Amino acid sequence: MENKKELIVKDRHGVEHNLYDLPKNFVFDGDIDLSGSSLRELPDLSTVTVTGSFDCWDCSNLTSLKGAPKEVGGDFCCSACEKLTSLEGAPEKVGGNFSCHMCDLTSLKGAPKEIGGDFDCSFCSELKSLIHVPKCKNIEVATVLGDLLTKYTSYVTPLGGGGLYLSATYESVVSSPRYKRELANEEALLKTKSKLKARHQDENTSSNGQVATNVNTLDILKAKESRNI
Repeated sequence: MENKKELIVKDRHGVEHNLYDLPKNFVFDGDIDLSGSSLRELPDLSTVTVTGSFDCWDCSNLTSLKGAPKEVGGDFCCSACEKLTSLEGAPEKVGGNFSCHMCDLTSLKGAPKEIGGDFDCSFCSELKSLIHVPKCKNIEVATVLGDLLTKYTSYVTPLGGGGLYLSATYESVVSSPRYKRELANEEALLKTKSKLKARHQDENTSSNGQVATNVNTLDILKAKESRNI
């Protein structure tokens, strides 16, 4: 008999729940803190709503956000997960702040559709573009990323940390010429890939049809030969 997985957490009322055994569309009333754990993947909470915050900070073996809650009412933090290269699987909506700093992200694709607070992607050294940045109040980036924010907007505000961090509003970034140009280029690339895929499928269909025609013709000739014999 297969052992049942268990990861017990308490809600705000002190009631224990096994994260591997929550029903679909369950509302977890409280915070879930998985920080520093050795998890390689998250429990499947993709239909679960967490009313408080969700924290999987410093999970050094975590490679994906697949299974993260559908919605988080408070803050969401997946920072310092050094093997995390994508935000695919992140919650659709986060009521508070979203922090993914010190990860190995190469893109913001998969980020939440909407964040009620700020979005922090500081120290993601492989990140070269802010395309797919979620709708939020402010975007925070560390200046060690080559002043990534200033490539999009000059309306930046220095934060604490001796000027190490910069902040800009979401609107100032997505309304910038650079952002619009990058977005248009990506959309054009996707359309080209879609056309090439469709053409390839058509060619395969035509090729299979020709093969079928040749086979049918060969069968007819063989039948005639057998009758003549």
